[in-house]
Amino acid sequence: EVLDYAPTNPEYRHAYEVADDETGADFHQEEERDGDQTQGSYSVALPDGRTQTVTYYVNGDGGFVAEVTYEGEAQYPPEPEGGYGPWTGPIAGAPHIVRGEYSTPTRTYITPDSSEEVETPRGLYSAPRA
Repeated sequence: EVLDYAPTNPEYRHAYEVADDETGADFHQEEERDGDQTQGSYSVALPDGRTQTVTYYVNGDGGFVAEVTYEGEAQYPPEPEGGYGPWTGPIAGAPHIVRGEYSTPTRTYITPDSSEEVETPRGLYSAPRA
């Protein structure tokens, strides 16, 4: 037996807002749902000085529909003296690799001491005895 714990008509409404002068974080979100109908919006302060707002709704199986708007005019910092060019400094997150010099190892061979007397094997062998 399979039990269905989903509410027959889900309903909720929630909202939150963050405005932090120290970090510059400024955003909010609100949403409400009544059964298959969901609608809401959220906005965020963009780094260029504008505010982006997304208003959305979902109607049952109709899919997610969103409208995005912007308030204000984008502000950009002045071009640096000398203009823009390729970055020649370190790349953030890239490992700093130090390549050392490599030299092949020198091989040393030791000649065995040949003053030791060794018996020379005989070249004649007899058949095994039965």
